[in-house]
Amino acid sequence: MGDLPKAIQLGSGTYAIRQPIIPDNGCTIRGVGQSTRLLATANLPAMIAVGAGLPVDGVNLSDFVLDCDGKAQVGVHFNIVGTTGNYQGEPDAVCRVDNLLVYD
Repeated sequence: MGDLPKAIQLGSGTYAIRQPIIPDNGCTIRGVGQSTRLLATANLPAMIAVGAGLPVDGVNLSDFVLDCDGKAQVGVHFNIVGTTGNYQGEPDAVCRVDNLLVYD
């Protein structure tokens, strides 16, 4: 997707994912628990690709279901390479994942 807003609040419902979501630095994606479902509707390497081979820091994912439905190879793939933009120039990116349910 790219160029996501810094904070995304998803309500109850099913959201079709046709291409990997690639969150930027500091992006938060939050649902409202099991009633927020992201559903893979195409063959994907990952539903959410944190970093996608580039530097990224401060990504927060919480309170939703990732349903790969046999189409996505993985729910979340972390592939963070580099340090540009990391908090205070830290050599390691910091991301947070809470209450995330991944199926299939």
